Amino acid sequence: MLFCFVHFDKIARDALMVSVDRMGFNVFAKVPSVVATEGSDQYQWKDFRFSFREEASDAEAFCRQLVEMEEQVLEEVRSFSGVG
Repeated sequence: MLFCFVHFDKIARDALMVSVDRMGFNVFAKVPSVVATEGSDQYQWKDFRFSFREEASDAEAFCRQLVEMEEQVLEEVRSFSGVG
């Protein structure tokens, strides 16, 4: 969910990684509906694509890059939230 916020400026919930390949991964997440009014809880599923900086040739490379992306996202959130 933080990935969607940092990379796409979208507040997401119920995020699910639905596919992976050598170049990145796709996540389905619920985002507030465009037609939702203030105070309503209407969400719609949206597909987000996250690309790796380099091709992941095996599962180890995939995991390494995913951890690196997570660390970058957490650092970015810390920098603008004042947490940490």
